[in-house]
Amino acid sequence: MKTPRLLTWVSLLALLGAGIAAYQTAQHFQLRSVPQSFTSFCSVNEVIDCDAVQLSHYSEVFPGVPLAGMGLGWFVALLILTIIARNPFKRKDALQFAWIMASVGSLVSIAYAAIMIGILKKHCLLCWGIDLINWSSFFMLLTLHRSHKNQAAGVGRPFLTYSSILGGCLVVMIAISWMVNSNRPSVDLVEREVQKILARTPESLDLSDGHLVIGPNNAPITIVKFSDYQCPACRMGALTLHPAMKRYEGKVRLVLKNFPLNARCNPSVNSEMHRYSCQAAKAILCAESSGRVLPVYQAFFENQATLSDESIRDLSLQNGVPSQDYDRCIKSPETESLLQKQVAMGSSLQIRSTPTFFINGYRIEGFLPSDVWNVLIEHFLNAK
Repeated sequence: MKTPRLLTWVSLLALLGAGIAAYQTAQHFQLRSVPQSFTSFCSVNEVIDCDAVQLSHYSEVFPGVPLAGMGLGWFVALLILTIIARNPFKRKDALQFAWIMASVGSLVSIAYAAIMIGILKKHCLLCWGIDLINWSSFFMLLTLHRSHKNQAAGVGRPFLTYSSILGGCLVVMIAISWMVNSNRPSVDLVEREVQKILARTPESLDLSDGHLVIGPNNAPITIVKFSDYQCPACRMGALTLHPAMKRYEGKVRLVLKNFPLNARCNPSVNSEMHRYSCQAAKAILCAESSGRVLPVYQAFFENQATLSDESIRDLSLQNGVPSQDYDRCIKSPETESLLQKQVAMGSSLQIRSTPTFFINGYRIEGFLPSDVWNVLIEHFLNAK
């Protein structure tokens, strides 16, 4: 293959890599601020889950700076080098530097692939795409480097120039990361919020009924959530807690408790503030027998603005609850009885608003930023 054509392929790969890295960088920051959804297109199941990989400790080069962001700077620098290499007088040095970059990138990809396979046991399709780009670029640049190794070197100090290009691209990405992170709660603010929560007296909650549990029963951390599926703050609370549940999968047990703000099923409420919240609460209980609590829970919050008796049924069926089971369960006295027990528990705990959380017994009223959840969970994990 002729040099110009091969250079074009490497340039296209670098451009594609930059595009993927840019998307991953944006997703990285979105997941750590206020996620817009519970899943991305790349989160297919428990094994193929880009969000879980992005939320892991391995997704950052150092705190606040995503590996994807550094990858974006890396690919932009590689693209610039392939453009420089089109000049015959600068080709040898530019190709040599680009090949060294591709070698480093390939080693990083091997290491990250090992982390996904051996440690996280989850796969990110976009990450694998980056890996394939790195390995393909390496072999193409190796071919180009070998074919031009006898060519006369350029004048001046090209390696200093190319190092400056690479360094400049990486520094820009670090600066952008710091700028984006400046919109997140400060470390001091997070620490003050955590200390305010931990200053409270932990409360004892009876969770012996075993209903609506997400996560392992032997998890060292238990988060109990009293919520209403038509409550906007509850939706926000679900979205900001979701990244922490992904990040600490297997270490956190989430127990859902219904507390609809509707006098039809909650005697402690004086109005029918949220018209369909009682029906949604029953539907979540009905999803449990089919093992579909989590997808139905997420679907209700994703479609909160359009909840109705009909849409609640439709969403339940779309997320795996058999129609016969739903229709039988939603009218069952047992379902109504279980809902009343959860409402009574909330009343006995003097729940004043939704959402109200308890993390290992410590009360939290309202939703928390994801950063606060992370620090709280780390506190309890380190205390074990």
